[in-house]
Amino acid sequence: QLQSKQEGLEVAVQSQRLAQESLAQVRSQQDAGSANQLDLLTAQDQLVSAEVAIEQARLDLCLQSLHLRYLTGGALLP
Repeated sequence: QLQSKQEGLEVAVQSQRLAQESLAQVRSQQDAGSANQLDLLTAQDQLVSAEVAIEQARLDLCLQSLHLRYLTGGALLP
């Protein structure tokens, strides 16, 4: 299960990269006059959501790691 949490983090990071690229594209489109304010706000919202997903995935990974340490009798704090 620890591996699935790590994979979830990797997916979240990839989603953030895509959201950053999308925002850059919308900004370019807005500069060219082919995107409006709503398009920009939507892209910004998607980026924020992706960043929140990364932090949630990091937390999930840390919690799973602590749970594994607890189950195996390892130290919970380094």
